[in-house]
Amino acid sequence: MTILENNSDYEIVVCEVFKGELKSGQSIKGENLRYCGPNVNKNGQWVLFGNYSTTFLVNDCGLSSSITEPFGMYPPPPPPKKNSDVDRKELIAKWKSELKSESKKNIQKQINMLRNISKSK
Repeated sequence: MTILENNSDYEIVVCEVFKGELKSGQSIKGENLRYCGPNVNKNGQWVLFGNYSTTFLVNDCGLSSSITEPFGMYPPPPPPKKNSDVDRKELIAKWKSELKSESKKNIQKQINMLRNISKSK
């Protein structure tokens, strides 16, 4: 889906539907409720789970995620060992890079599973 941000409202151009009555190419309005998240706050492609009647509402605290910048639920990086020469900033930068790479792999797996499920029905 392509999101065009406008304060708390955004426009969705549907690219692919796994479940529901929406059609590819359809343009609908979405709204951020900003209770728990995710907060749709960047243009780009997203996998969105939610409900649509006249406005699309993303499920709060759900699995919706940006495809280009997915968010992973991972623990913080381990602290460096005491008396170690490891630079904390380098450790965090490496951890963030690995997190982003792993998150992108996970979102692609999720999309593939959704495609398989939607084809089997």
